Amino acid sequence: MYKNIVFLTLAFLNFLEAAYNFDTPIVLNGTLNSNIERKCPSGWASFQRQKGLYCIKVFYPPPYWYTQPQAQAMCNEIGARLAGIETPAERNYIERTAVTYMTNMSLTETRIWIGGVRTVNCLLPNTAQKCSDPRYAFTWSDGNVVGDHEFIWGANQPANQNGQECVQMSVSIFPTTSDQVTGYGRISTLDDVSCDGNKELWELVRYAQIACGQRAPIVAFDTY
Repeated sequence: MYKNIVFLTLAFLNFLEAAYNFDTPIVLNGTLNSNIERKCPSGWASFQRQKGLYCIKVFYPPPYWYTQPQAQAMCNEIGARLAGIETPAERNYIERTAVTYMTNMSLTETRIWIGGVRTVNCLLPNTAQKCSDPRYAFTWSDGNVVGDHEFIWGANQPANQNGQECVQMSVSIFPTTSDQVTGYGRISTLDDVSCDGNKELWELVRYAQIACGQRAPIVAFDTY
């Protein structure tokens, strides 16, 4: 009986965090719980953020082309959201995963949906001067990132064209002998795009990926 209660409690707490971005500290039976063990699911990469342990996994499900709402829905189905980027380690992981996939598929470029959106105050066609600053015009949407220093844009990006209210990571590779890990040089930058995607661009790039993220689920707790 006790194990069943613990299992149901953990499931309920993780549901709250996934559905409502619920955060600790958690109060159980009137007692503050500060000893919570979290762990990323198998197959997910773990990263330490300012708000705690965070998990990211890159997917590339068929049909390989989808809109941002469709990508977000795919993450939601597994209790996650499109992942923002808080640290260089997270960016490097997403980039390396894309490079491995492109190498296997004989591709030189791909696009990845990530959790970045234009801020409400800067939705186009707003032409306020402060909206020309990408640090103000865009924000991470996964509800967990602290800071904006990983908004690293490509040349002439964000383009701020009408309707470009979501963010993708563009990853390109080129042969090199300087990268002993993959055998490829890597270039990854951000691009503001239409949330409905650009079908002509996708047909050119051919394949897309999705970076999903979630706060590491609670696997154990101890009250005192």
